[in-house]
Amino acid sequence: DIHFGMHDVPPVVESIVRAGANPTDAASVEFTVTFSESVTGVDAGDFQLAKTDITGASIGDVSGSGAIYTVSLATGTSEGTLRLDLVDNDSIVDAALQPLGGGLIGKGDFRGETYQVDKLAPTVVSIARLDADPTASGTVGFAVTFSEPVTGVGIGDFDLTLTGSVAGAVVELVSGSGASYTVTVSTGLGDGTLGLNVVDDDSIFDVVGKPLGGPGAGN
Repeated sequence: DIHFGMHDVPPVVESIVRAGANPTDAASVEFTVTFSESVTGVDAGDFQLAKTDITGASIGDVSGSGAIYTVSLATGTSEGTLRLDLVDNDSIVDAALQPLGGGLIGKGDFRGETYQVDKLAPTVVSIARLDADPTASGTVGFAVTFSEPVTGVGIGDFDLTLTGSVAGAVVELVSGSGASYTVTVSTGLGDGTLGLNVVDDDSIFDVVGKPLGGPGAGN
């Protein structure tokens, strides 16, 4: 008897996953694209980027063979998100020349994972009073908002500006997380004004390790 091997299941994309750390401030990143079987015809024209708030990002090299390929991207400038999608134009085929998804352009489309691109140093957006002004309270609160989530925010990152006869005022407590923190201040004794300032000593960092205002204390 003579038997013919039959293969009538078309290839599909199984996954498009990040191949590096996320979030990232790297100039380039990579995605790993995995198909259900060995395919050929995979090139940059089979992919497109979905971007938010990023300019200059582009698809670079496509390498690999068989069922696994690597796609590199230039991350461009600014901050935002980058997602890699496969756009099925029937140029990817398996060994039996079956096109991705079984034919019909777009049938094999696939949406990949997303990188959070973080290239800008965090900054202080605002310091706002949380209590009535003027006040006779023994404590007052300030809301401190950063441009993005940060860590390392503590009592030592703040100082007070005092006028008049105000004396003995101190920063008592810092609470919060992400981009929003609350600073509680004991108002001390006397009359005058009390202001809260952030002191940049490079102890506050964003998620990719950039210090407040960029490297260098006081900036």
